[in-house]
Amino acid sequence: MRRFAVRLVLASCVSLLFAGTTLAAKTFSKADAEQLHAIAEQLIIAGRDITQSLKLMPPEDRAARCLEGVHDSTISVTSSIIEVWRLLTLAASMRDPDDERLAIAAIADALKPTTLALSRSREEINGWMGICSSSPVVNAKGQTVIGLFSETVAALVPVTAKIREVLARPL
Repeated sequence: MRRFAVRLVLASCVSLLFAGTTLAAKTFSKADAEQLHAIAEQLIIAGRDITQSLKLMPPEDRAARCLEGVHDSTISVTSSIIEVWRLLTLAASMRDPDDERLAIAAIADALKPTTLALSRSREEINGWMGICSSSPVVNAKGQTVIGLFSETVAALVPVTAKIREVLARPL
């Protein structure tokens, strides 16, 4: 949250650098933000579901440790997606093209760790599912989260394309 506030302050201070920049039309709409928000909500629900399953398992159980790993990976990605969603919502609400460009640049910055978190977390979850391959709970929860990660990647493809297009334009 603090990083988000710092970016907004920097965006306000740097907006003069982009004077004269014009965007043909709003790059992102409320629908773009809502799609990412829906995925973030699904990830939150999956995280809560994993937490509930963990409460039912003995803590010393190997499957519980694997499920904790799946949970940690889910929370990591969820946090990153929420940051991107907030910035996307901000960009969609911008009226000034210069401010919109700043918000889009902030989204681009936030997407780098988000993409890395998605890739790394998918590998980690696959690893946990391999370690606890005999646990149907770990495998079911892991597959659910990996499916949500795939939806997230698919939703980010057009966002990334729009960002590249805008940031490739001369100032």
